[in-house]
Amino acid sequence: MKIKPEIIILLLLFYAFFVIGDVLTTFWLIKYYPGGISGEMNPVAYMLFTKYGYAGMLASKIVFFVVSSTVFILLYMRYGGARWIREALEITILGLTGLSILVIINNIFSILATYIYLYNTPPLWLLKILVFLMTVTVACLGALLLFKDPVRVVEALLGSIMAMLPLFIWPRLDPMYYLIYLGSLFLLIALSTYFIGLKRLRR
Repeated sequence: MKIKPEIIILLLLFYAFFVIGDVLTTFWLIKYYPGGISGEMNPVAYMLFTKYGYAGMLASKIVFFVVSSTVFILLYMRYGGARWIREALEITILGLTGLSILVIINNIFSILATYIYLYNTPPLWLLKILVFLMTVTVACLGALLLFKDPVRVVEALLGSIMAMLPLFIWPRLDPMYYLIYLGSLFLLIALSTYFIGLKRLRR
C-alpha cells in the first residue's frame, strides 16, 4: 500500500518531538538542574548518558526513530490494505508522538522550576511554549478520540499551530484583529474539510 502524505507528516512530527524536542529539553536539564542527570526518570536514558554522554543519548534517540519508522513504513506498505493493521500502526505512531509531547511538557515544567530557582523569575517565552504544547496535545487527543482518523489529528495539529502563531509573532496583537484572524482561519479549515470530503465522495 502506498504511504499517504499525512503518514509522512506524522513521522516527521514524531521525529520533531521525540528526537529534537526531548533531547533539547533533557540536555538543558542535565546542564542546569541542580541534581544533573540524577533527575532523569527514564532508566534507559540515565544508563546511556552515564556510559556514553550526550552523544550516546542523542544517537540512541536517532537510531530508535530510524528503526521504528522503517519498520512502520514496511509494515504499512506490506499490510496496510488490512484496515485493522493500518489503524493499529497509525494509532501507535500517534500514541508515541503524544507520549513524546507529554515528556516535553514535563521537562518544560522542570525547566520552569529550575529557571525560577536560579533566576527568581519565570521566562515568558517558555511559558508560551508550554501553553502551546498543552493546546496541541489537547487538540490532537480530542481529534483522535472523536474521529479516530490520523488525517483529522494532523488537521487539528496544523490548526492549533496556525491559531497560536500570531501570539508568538505579535505579543501585543489587537484582540479584534486576532478574533478576525481566528474567524478567517475557522472558515478556511471548514471549507478545506468540506471540499476534501466532497472529493473523497466522488472517488
